[in-house]
Amino acid sequence: MQLKIDKDFIHSIRLLPAVINYNNIFDKSESEIIVKNEFTHDYLLKHFQISKCIIDFYYKNTEHLITEKEYEKRVKDFNLITEKNRYLKPYSLIILGAYHRRQDLLFKLEDIVFLEMDTKINNSDIKTFYDLKPYFINYRDGFNIGYNKFENDIVKRYSTEFSDKQDLIYKTFEFLTTKKWLKSVGFTRTFNKNGLSDVIKGFEDGKEQGYYYKAWCIVFSHNRLFTPLFEDYYSKLESTDENHLDNKEIEKPKSFDYIKIGVLIAEGKLTKHKKGFEYIKKTFDKIELEKELKKDLKIKSIRQYIEGTFGVDTETTLNNDLCRHPIKIKNIVNYCSFYKIPITKEYQSLFDALE
Repeated sequence: MQLKIDKDFIHSIRLLPAVINYNNIFDKSESEIIVKNEFTHDYLLKHFQISKCIIDFYYKNTEHLITEKEYEKRVKDFNLITEKNRYLKPYSLIILGAYHRRQDLLFKLEDIVFLEMDTKINNSDIKTFYDLKPYFINYRDGFNIGYNKFENDIVKRYSTEFSDKQDLIYKTFEFLTTKKWLKSVGFTRTFNKNGLSDVIKGFEDGKEQGYYYKAWCIVFSHNRLFTPLFEDYYSKLESTDENHLDNKEIEKPKSFDYIKIGVLIAEGKLTKHKKGFEYIKKTFDKIELEKELKKDLKIKSIRQYIEGTFGVDTETTLNNDLCRHPIKIKNIVNYCSFYKIPITKEYQSLFDALE
């Protein structure tokens, strides 16, 4: 089966309602059973009573991937009763026996489709899902090691001879809440002198996600021990938010690449019309605009946000849409508010609609 990597395929991956096994497009002999059924997240969530604070954190990186309109359509068409922020499972695909996190794979596939870059793997073109087989094999091998060696690599590595089960609990919790559970990135690439990129580090990606998958297995099977930690985590977040509201010396907001671009959009200085993009009262095509913004803003991450915000099919690039992604809109408006940057009524209305 040849699954072409395009906008439609990415759209289908984004909205998969259940865990799908893609082993049928590869040689079955290359697939492994890495996670036994009784340790899969689906099984543990079904057979254990898990606290709301834990579930909230687990689903936090997928709740924004489905729009209100898409969710309401599913409620109407399928009599859906699952809450919107519980509808999309974080680990939605199994490939060669390894679990892939939905948001990570989306970012990587969007890399191929939207970056307009000649992407290869082992010097071969990537056009279909099958073409990524070398990456998936390396990912599988890394996932296998990460999943089976989480305790040795993450917990026991920093433990003493007197460590006990409580140490496992604290170190697992710390790993999930201080590492990169809520972040995702595209493929790691290497570039040759001709500017062509080659996808690398499948093993490292798989190993990291193997760690995360196992960490969540430990959390779900020890709900009673983890619940106070996650409750305290959310309590501190709420306390921090309240202090920020009451404290006159509010911490300066961070200036991420997307915020620098978002500020221009919020100010009305960067728009799109039929002839191209208008920036500081000049018209540019996409390539010219990218060069101009790189020069003015001194940043590298530009194209994905331009395409995500102004692209024809923004449904598939929600994470990079600076006019629809709720967290990014809030951060952009808060940044403008802090530095007293005036924004348009249109962009303010996007923020107001989130309240």
